[in-house]
Amino acid sequence: MVALHGCEDRTALAKKHGVDGWPTLLWYRGGSWSRFPRLESAEEIVQHVSSKVEPPVVYLRDAGGLHAFRTALDIAIVYYGEAGTERYIAFAETADGDPASSTPHKPYGHVSNPTIYPTGVDPDGTIIMYISQGVHSEKGGEAWYTASDRQQGRHRPFYSRVDIEAWVQLEALPPVVPVQQALQVEWKKNYKFVLAFVDGAEGNPDAVAAAAATNAAMLEAYPRYKGRCVNVLVNV
Repeated sequence: MVALHGCEDRTALAKKHGVDGWPTLLWYRGGSWSRFPRLESAEEIVQHVSSKVEPPVVYLRDAGGLHAFRTALDIAIVYYGEAGTERYIAFAETADGDPASSTPHKPYGHVSNPTIYPTGVDPDGTIIMYISQGVHSEKGGEAWYTASDRQQGRHRPFYSRVDIEAWVQLEALPPVVPVQQALQVEWKKNYKFVLAFVDGAEGNPDAVAAAAATNAAMLEAYPRYKGRCVNVLVNV
């Protein structure tokens, strides 16, 4: 950790790292950095650092470990492939920068044993998100990280930390996001937002029915613009 003080000659350094208040805690590893989440006490800081010292990716040796890892968490992201490749490095950097990896229940796992790969895994490396509850996906509990049309023609490979972070964030969200949750998210990509304003007052059956119908319509439409727009429901 590096302490940045309010000297004029360090203004550029603070700006580069997004430091807009004091104190700001940043974590550096292998030439990259990530911001600490909001921590209220010394005990929370110690817990966060202790978790960060451990590898951000959990190595899963066998089918039993993979099953236990997938079923223990609501969201589990697993990389299938060899370590040390460019794809794995981008995945590990994403895991290291995710605040969820600073908790005892790290959601990023790694499998290098081909005998337990799912069918369809790319030998060069594949990321699969397993969704246990609370979120619907197009693959019924699974989401595979694949190149999209919008990623073609870019200078960086589609297995980059920037794109993986945006994908993880999008897939982990429900198809319709309550506005309170949307306001708390630090968005990794400049999505457009489809806002629906409803009156879901419990004492008004017509209002409740109308809100439910709006939610159902957004669910139905979402696959057509997923990855470009995010549905947000505002209950007034």
